[in-house]
Order: sequence, then C-alpha cells, then structure tokens
Amino acid sequence: MDVQGQGGLLDVQLDSDFARNRTIYFCFSEPSADKKANSTALARAAQRGAEAAD
Repeated sequence: MDVQGQGGLLDVQLDSDFARNRTIYFCFSEPSADKKANSTALARAAQRGAEAAD
C-alpha cells in the first residue's frame, strides 16, 4: 500500500453475502514497480472467529 500523496486505504466493503461467507474487500493504492505512479488494487479477506484469514 502506498500512503504518500493521495495514496492509502481507499475503501472497505462487506460482501453482499457477508452473513454467510464473512468476506471483506479492501481497495487501496499500490505503487508501480518504478515507484513513479500508483494504481488501484483490490484485496479480500475472510473473517474466521476473531481473526481475518486470506
């Protein structure tokens, strides 16, 4: 995650079927390989108990 400039965590969204699958989505800025620009990335995690799992 790139947190410089306008980077960082952009959004957090629960899956539409979160009650059943416990999936959370994260949208964030990610630096390019040459560190000259950012792109938007999406990741997800599934909640299991009190912890999150990939």
